[in-house]
Amino acid sequence: MLAQIGVHSAQELRRRGPVRAFFELRRAGISSSLNMLWALAGAVEPWPEGQHWREVARGGARLSLLLALEDYERRMPGLG
Repeated sequence: MLAQIGVHSAQELRRRGPVRAFFELRRAGISSSLNMLWALAGAVEPWPEGQHWREVARGGARLSLLLALEDYERRMPGLG
């Protein structure tokens, strides 16, 4: 799934960030579930701990991720 948008490693995912990766997945028609955004955000946390997507969804980062996604979508064409 992530390989379809050019993400082949955890390092590449961290470099792009969860919001950009999620945006690119949505634009490619691969995933539109916010659960994917939560999972990507949890995946960029330090290994091996990381953070489960449900913890991200319930945690304090949820609002900032949603606002960052809204801002990214506003600045980037191609998702409409």
